[in-house]
Amino acid sequence: MNQVGRKLKPKVINGKHLNGSMLLTLALEYTEAINSKEAPTVLTALDRVVQAETMKIADECFEGFLSDIEEQLGEDRLPMAADEFKKILRKVAKKHKLIL
Repeated sequence: MNQVGRKLKPKVINGKHLNGSMLLTLALEYTEAINSKEAPTVLTALDRVVQAETMKIADECFEGFLSDIEEQLGEDRLPMAADEFKKILRKVAKKHKLIL
């Protein structure tokens, strides 16, 4: 690892670790507040950043879930019985650690 990588510390605000995307979004939140002649509110901005990151991760997980269902279904298996479809849903949900 290079010297810069060893010296970098993770960015943490209020006990929450920030990744690059979250740090950039936070900087944009602050910039918008300052440009609007408002005082940036750290916790409110951080809450929005964490919420946006959570939604991004949830969307990625859901897309993976749908992709796996589509892969399991395949065009040659349609139409199918409801029981078989439920079985596929349970299998994919288990893979993604979801509760149905």
